[in-house]
Amino acid sequence: MVPRIIPEATSDLKDFHGSDQDEDRARSWVTTVKIAFKSDQAPDDEKCFVFGGLLTEKAQNWYRQLGH
Repeated sequence: MVPRIIPEATSDLKDFHGSDQDEDRARSWVTTVKIAFKSDQAPDDEKCFVFGGLLTEKAQNWYRQLGH
């Protein structure tokens, strides 16, 4: 499989650290990510790769515990 170049909408996404207890902020971030994926027509495998790479700190620890 040849890697795809990350389109602009996806490359502009900000990291999410998860230390903020504001659920609305988390939902807003997820919505922004979903919109970027749709705009870039990202395939599912790329979505998983990019999503995991955007998480840091507590959010990354949570993601790793999901047992993909």
